[in-house]
Order: sequence, then structure tokens, then C-alpha cells
Amino acid sequence: MDKALGFLVRMDSVKCQQMLVQEAFRWLGMLERGDNQGQFVEKVQESVFIGGHPREEPWCMDFVHFCVNAVNDNLKLLGGFEWDLLLKSESCLSVFQSYFVKGHKVYKEPKFGHIAIWDVGKGHGHCGIVVKNWHDEPQFHTVEGNTTDPHGRVPKSRQGVFLKMRHVDIPSGGNWVLKGFIDPWDGFNARETAGNYTF
Repeated sequence: MDKALGFLVRMDSVKCQQMLVQEAFRWLGMLERGDNQGQFVEKVQESVFIGGHPREEPWCMDFVHFCVNAVNDNLKLLGGFEWDLLLKSESCLSVFQSYFVKGHKVYKEPKFGHIAIWDVGKGHGHCGIVVKNWHDEPQFHTVEGNTTDPHGRVPKSRQGVFLKMRHVDIPSGGNWVLKGFIDPWDGFNARETAGNYTF
């Protein structure tokens, strides 16, 4: 991270989204060591299971929390405060549903730095961080945890953090249903604060 103490950074949800995408890209290629196991997996699971023991369970939403927490840590370094809307849960569908319950905005189209949520059936979900989208185009790129290598270089039995191409209209993974997109910092008003984070 470049440091330049004493300057002013204007912080708002857009800057948070930029920081989130940057953080997600940092972890591309990280792999499990066994099914939902390994040092990295345990590290991201601790983003939700604070003070507890990580469990060998799916960790795609844990990875999102892990990256969001890193952005919040940078906000605190900038003299700001920890602030995001994500329910502290490893369940993608519970996090998504909480936006409706609390009256937060859910988006139908992919936006840079937002979280894509899928219903994959039987009460389970999946999610990814949108890192690229095209205006008026249905395709978008995500960085996802707990997913397979799209190029087949890594056996499907070893999941990790990979860059994926997704489509708004075409179901992913066979019968997946795209629920929508959420912004962890939706409504974060712009503010100026001294800090040491540069873009």
C-alpha cells in the first residue's frame, strides 16, 4: 500500500467499491487444502466466526466478508469508522434477504464493486464480487471464493479464489437463479478524511 500522510481522501461508497475490488484481486489463485479446509479458508471463515472455531463449511460469503472487513480496516486507518450493511452470516441467501427486511436497495444489474448473489437450490446460495461489467451488456466478471477454476487447470476437487465470467440472463451452474446485486456500503455519504490510502 502506498503511503502519503496528511492528504485528504474523499470517502464514499464508490471509493469503498474500488477498495473492495482491489482487495478481492489480491487473493486470486488461493486454494483449499481439502474440502473447505486449509489455512486460507480458516482465515476467511474467521471473518464471520469471530472468536470461534472455523467450520469446514462453504466459504464463498466468508470470502466476501473477509474482503469487506479489509476495506473497513482501511477506513479506520483513514480516520473513518467501520461501516457496512452485510449481515454477519455465511449464508448468501440470509445476507440477501436481510437487505429486503432492512429496506436496503437491491440492484437488478451488475455494478462494479457490488456483490452478486445466486440461489443454487435446496436453501443454498453462492456469491461473488463484481469486478467488471459492461454498460447495457448481460455479461460481468466476478472474483469468487469457494469456486472452481474456470480454465480447468486445477482439479474440481480443489476450489479456491478465481475470476469468473457470469451472465445476467443465463443460469450459472445449471439451475442457479441470480437473485440480484447488493452494495455493502449503500448509502455511505461522501466525506473527507485524512489518511494514508492511495488509488
